[in-house]
Amino acid sequence: MTSPIKNIVQKKKIFDKLFNNKTILICLLISLLFFGKTCFATMAASGPALNEKTKQCGYFYGGDEEKLYHIPNGWKVDFQSQEIVEKFKQCGWYTGEANIEKCCEKIGYNFIEGNIANIKSKSDVVYLVIVVLFFLILIIFLAKRRTKTK
Repeated sequence: MTSPIKNIVQKKKIFDKLFNNKTILICLLISLLFFGKTCFATMAASGPALNEKTKQCGYFYGGDEEKLYHIPNGWKVDFQSQEIVEKFKQCGWYTGEANIEKCCEKIGYNFIEGNIANIKSKSDVVYLVIVVLFFLILIIFLAKRRTKTK
Protein backbone atom coordinates (compact mmCIF):
# COMPACT_ATOMS: atom_id res chain seq x y z
CA MET A 1 0.00 0.00 0.00
CA THR A 2 1.36 3.39 -0.96
CA SER A 3 1.33 6.33 1.37
CA PRO A 4 -0.66 9.49 0.58
CA ILE A 5 2.57 11.48 0.34
CA LYS A 6 3.93 9.13 -2.37
CA ASN A 7 0.66 9.49 -4.29
CA ILE A 8 0.92 13.29 -4.17
CA VAL A 9 4.57 13.18 -5.29
CA GLN A 10 3.69 10.82 -8.19
CA LYS A 11 0.79 13.05 -9.29
CA LYS A 12 3.05 16.12 -9.16
CA LYS A 13 5.64 14.36 -11.35
CA ILE A 14 2.95 13.49 -13.91
CA PHE A 15 1.65 17.08 -13.82
CA ASP A 16 5.20 18.45 -14.28
CA LYS A 17 5.82 16.13 -17.24
CA LEU A 18 2.64 17.28 -18.94
CA PHE A 19 3.10 21.01 -18.48
CA ASN A 20 6.88 21.29 -18.83
CA ASN A 21 6.79 19.78 -22.27
CA LYS A 22 7.24 22.59 -24.79
CA THR A 23 5.60 20.60 -27.59
CA ILE A 24 2.33 20.25 -25.71
CA LEU A 25 2.35 23.92 -24.78
CA ILE A 26 2.86 24.91 -28.41
CA CYS A 27 0.03 22.58 -29.51
CA LEU A 28 -2.30 24.13 -26.94
CA LEU A 29 -1.43 27.64 -28.13
CA ILE A 30 -2.05 26.66 -31.75
CA SER A 31 -5.40 25.12 -30.84
CA LEU A 32 -6.40 28.38 -29.13
CA LEU A 33 -5.75 30.19 -32.41
CA PHE A 34 -8.20 27.86 -34.18
CA PHE A 35 -10.98 28.70 -31.74
CA GLY A 36 -10.67 32.46 -32.17
CA LYS A 37 -13.20 32.27 -34.99
CA THR A 38 -16.03 30.80 -32.92
CA CYS A 39 -17.17 33.84 -30.95
CA PHE A 40 -18.02 37.39 -32.02
CA ALA A 41 -18.47 40.44 -29.86
CA THR A 42 -21.69 41.71 -31.41
CA MET A 43 -24.19 41.18 -34.19
CA ALA A 44 -22.79 41.34 -37.70
CA ALA A 45 -23.98 43.95 -40.17
CA SER A 46 -27.27 43.34 -41.94
CA GLY A 47 -29.53 45.12 -44.40
CA PRO A 48 -31.27 45.02 -47.76
CA ALA A 49 -29.39 43.29 -50.56
CA LEU A 50 -29.51 43.23 -54.35
CA ASN A 51 -28.27 40.91 -57.03
CA GLU A 52 -28.14 43.12 -60.13
CA LYS A 53 -27.39 40.27 -62.55
CA THR A 54 -30.43 38.19 -61.60
CA LYS A 55 -32.60 41.20 -60.61
CA GLN A 56 -33.27 39.66 -57.20
CA CYS A 57 -33.72 41.50 -53.93
CA GLY A 58 -33.85 40.35 -50.33
CA TYR A 59 -32.61 40.86 -46.81
CA PHE A 60 -29.14 39.93 -45.61
CA TYR A 61 -28.74 39.01 -41.95
CA GLY A 62 -25.04 38.96 -41.10
CA GLY A 63 -25.26 36.79 -38.01
CA ASP A 64 -25.01 37.09 -34.26
CA GLU A 65 -22.50 36.28 -31.53
CA GLU A 66 -22.39 32.60 -32.44
CA LYS A 67 -22.71 32.39 -36.21
CA LEU A 68 -21.41 34.53 -39.06
CA TYR A 69 -23.15 34.33 -42.44
CA HIS A 70 -21.48 35.13 -45.76
CA ILE A 71 -22.81 37.31 -48.56
CA PRO A 72 -23.32 35.10 -51.63
CA ASN A 73 -21.41 35.85 -54.83
CA GLY A 74 -23.11 38.45 -57.00
CA TRP A 75 -25.03 40.06 -54.11
CA LYS A 76 -24.34 43.47 -52.63
CA VAL A 77 -25.65 44.74 -49.31
CA ASP A 78 -26.52 48.36 -48.60
CA PHE A 79 -23.45 48.90 -46.40
CA GLN A 80 -21.25 47.93 -49.37
CA SER A 81 -22.64 50.28 -52.00
CA GLN A 82 -23.96 53.83 -52.02
CA GLU A 83 -25.92 52.95 -55.18
CA ILE A 84 -27.97 50.39 -53.23
CA VAL A 85 -28.55 52.90 -50.43
CA GLU A 86 -29.96 55.37 -52.97
CA LYS A 87 -32.32 52.76 -54.45
CA PHE A 88 -33.68 51.86 -51.02
CA LYS A 89 -34.03 55.52 -50.03
CA GLN A 90 -36.35 56.00 -53.01
CA CYS A 91 -38.69 53.23 -51.91
CA GLY A 92 -38.89 54.36 -48.28
CA TRP A 93 -36.92 51.57 -46.61
CA TYR A 94 -34.89 53.81 -44.30
CA THR A 95 -37.86 55.90 -43.21
CA GLY A 96 -39.96 52.83 -42.40
CA GLU A 97 -42.59 53.59 -45.06
CA ALA A 98 -42.11 50.27 -46.84
CA ASN A 99 -41.03 46.76 -45.91
CA ILE A 100 -38.37 44.88 -47.86
CA GLU A 101 -40.87 43.10 -50.12
CA LYS A 102 -42.59 46.32 -51.21
CA CYS A 103 -39.24 48.04 -51.72
CA CYS A 104 -38.05 45.26 -53.99
CA GLU A 105 -41.20 45.57 -56.08
CA LYS A 106 -40.90 49.39 -56.29
CA ILE A 107 -37.36 49.26 -57.63
CA GLY A 108 -38.18 46.47 -60.12
CA TYR A 109 -36.53 43.47 -58.48
CA ASN A 110 -37.92 40.02 -57.57
CA PHE A 111 -38.19 39.49 -53.82
CA ILE A 112 -36.41 36.50 -52.22
CA GLU A 113 -37.90 35.56 -48.86
CA GLY A 114 -35.70 34.85 -45.83
CA ASN A 115 -32.00 35.47 -45.33
CA ILE A 116 -30.14 35.48 -48.63
CA ALA A 117 -26.90 34.52 -46.86
CA ASN A 118 -25.12 31.22 -47.19
CA ILE A 119 -25.34 29.39 -43.89
CA LYS A 120 -22.39 27.11 -44.62
CA SER A 121 -19.57 27.94 -46.97
CA LYS A 122 -16.78 25.71 -48.23
CA SER A 123 -14.28 27.56 -46.04
CA ASP A 124 -16.26 26.60 -42.90
CA VAL A 125 -16.12 22.91 -43.85
CA VAL A 126 -12.38 23.12 -44.59
CA TYR A 127 -11.83 24.89 -41.26
CA LEU A 128 -13.72 22.15 -39.39
CA VAL A 129 -11.72 19.39 -41.13
CA ILE A 130 -8.43 21.13 -40.24
CA VAL A 131 -9.41 21.43 -36.57
CA VAL A 132 -10.50 17.77 -36.35
CA LEU A 133 -7.29 16.56 -38.06
CA PHE A 134 -5.18 18.72 -35.76
CA PHE A 135 -6.76 17.18 -32.66
CA LEU A 136 -6.43 13.65 -34.04
CA ILE A 137 -2.72 14.21 -34.71
CA LEU A 138 -2.30 15.71 -31.22
CA ILE A 139 -4.00 12.69 -29.60
CA ILE A 140 -1.87 10.22 -31.61
CA PHE A 141 1.30 12.16 -30.73
CA LEU A 142 0.45 12.16 -27.02
CA ALA A 143 -0.45 8.45 -27.05
CA LYS A 144 2.85 7.51 -28.74
CA ARG A 145 4.78 9.71 -26.36
CA ARG A 146 3.05 8.11 -23.38
CA THR A 147 3.89 4.56 -24.55
CA LYS A 148 7.57 5.55 -25.04
CA THR A 149 7.88 6.80 -21.45
CA LYS A 150 6.45 3.58 -19.96
